[in-house]
Amino acid sequence: YAWLVPDANVALHQMDALERLPRVVVLQTVLEEVRHRDRHKYKRLVALVEDAARSAVLFANEHSKPARIPAYDEVAKTVKDARAADDVTPNDRNDRAIR
Repeated sequence: YAWLVPDANVALHQMDALERLPRVVVLQTVLEEVRHRDRHKYKRLVALVEDAARSAVLFANEHSKPARIPAYDEVAKTVKDARAADDVTPNDRNDRAIR
């Protein structure tokens, strides 16, 4: 069996498809980004995870050391174009967490 781990863009733009898939792992980071960008999709994503009849789970990647996202200044040090820490957006941080 394969599990799908969608990023925020998939959750925002393909919610209908996600709701039909049998096995989905929703990262905490993705859930938070969706909450900030679209409240309606956020509520649908929460409902997907809370539905006991579904095989959808929430993974708290912010609390798992191997999956933890570095702080903004740590991310800035690894950004290829060497932007300052202030230029690292929440989306940059979330993208790094997912990949």
